[in-house]
Amino acid sequence: MQLKDTPPTSPCSNETMDYNELFEDEVEEVIDGEAASSNNYIEANDASDEDIGIGLEGSENSEGNNPVRDDSASVFSHHKGSVFCCHLQPKAGRLAVTGAEDDMAYVWETHSGEVVLQCKGHKDSVTCVRFNYDGSYVATGDMSGVIQVWKIANKLQVWETCIGDLTSCTVCSG
Repeated sequence: MQLKDTPPTSPCSNETMDYNELFEDEVEEVIDGEAASSNNYIEANDASDEDIGIGLEGSENSEGNNPVRDDSASVFSHHKGSVFCCHLQPKAGRLAVTGAEDDMAYVWETHSGEVVLQCKGHKDSVTCVRFNYDGSYVATGDMSGVIQVWKIANKLQVWETCIGDLTSCTVCSG
C-alpha cells in the first residue's frame, strides 16, 4: 500500500512494505503533549539571547572582542554559499575542486587559492565533485542531475549530461 504524497517504489524492488508495521515495531516510547512540555529542552521559539549565551561578556559561549584564531595555510572564498563537497587532486594535491550551493564548482590551486577553472552551467547546488585517477579531468554534478566533465589542461568542458536527481558520483578511469 502506498501512502499519499510518497514517491513510487523503486522498479528494482520486488518487496512491498507495510509502513505502519515498520514504525510500530520501532517505537520505544510515546510522549503525550503534557509530558513533552515538562521536558528540560528549550524550544527554538522560546530561547532567549541569555539562554544561548548571545551578548554575555565573559560567557564561555561568547567570544567578546577577541578575534577568532585562524591557523589556515590558505583560504578559498570565491563561493557565495555553503560548500557541499571537495576533492584534492590525486598524488600531488596541487589542485582542489569544490562545489557549493551557489551552483558553481571551482578548480583552484591549494597553495595560493588562485582559481584555475570555473565550472559554469550548473542549474542547482553542486554536490558532487571528483578528479579522475591522474587529476587531468574533473567531474562536477549538481542536485538537478547535470553532470559535467572538464579537461584541466585546456579548461574546456568535454562532456555533459542530465540524469535527474543526483546524490553522488564517482569517476572511473578508462
